[in-house]
Amino acid sequence: MAHYAYVNPYTNQVEKILVIEKKQVNSGLFGDPKNFVECSYNQRIGKVFPGIGYYYIEKSFNSKIKHRKVFIPPRPYMSWKFSEEMWCWIPPVPKPDDGIDYVWNERTKNWIQSIKTINILPKPDKLFVLNENYQWEERKSFYKRKIKNNKIVKFFKKLLF
Repeated sequence: MAHYAYVNPYTNQVEKILVIEKKQVNSGLFGDPKNFVECSYNQRIGKVFPGIGYYYIEKSFNSKIKHRKVFIPPRPYMSWKFSEEMWCWIPPVPKPDDGIDYVWNERTKNWIQSIKTINILPKPDKLFVLNENYQWEERKSFYKRKIKNNKIVKFFKKLLF
């Protein structure tokens, strides 16, 4: 079996990836056979393995190979430029490498610190409390766990038992 990308003939965009036999592609059951392009994980075909939304184009790399058909990932932001050496989209400003999570802000064309949000489900019952992981936990098991992990309780257990 081989991997095939179905490329929309009007947009040159990959719409689906299938793992099927060549004869199944040629049967036309999955779409027009001329819109399927064989692709591979080992980059033997198409430079990179495509995903849904990737573009399929012809690209000349050097004088020996006239044209090679390749897949290009979708552009994440309009200000980003494509790097043929790394085969990915590069932001105009490098992402800071200081251990903090950042997201790209296209309006300012810069990285901004990511704000983490917490989603808390409605309280299910009076017998539940919100634990340190922002999850609802039964009150009895919550306090039992807290007492069991308490440093003073652990000290006295070691001392007395």
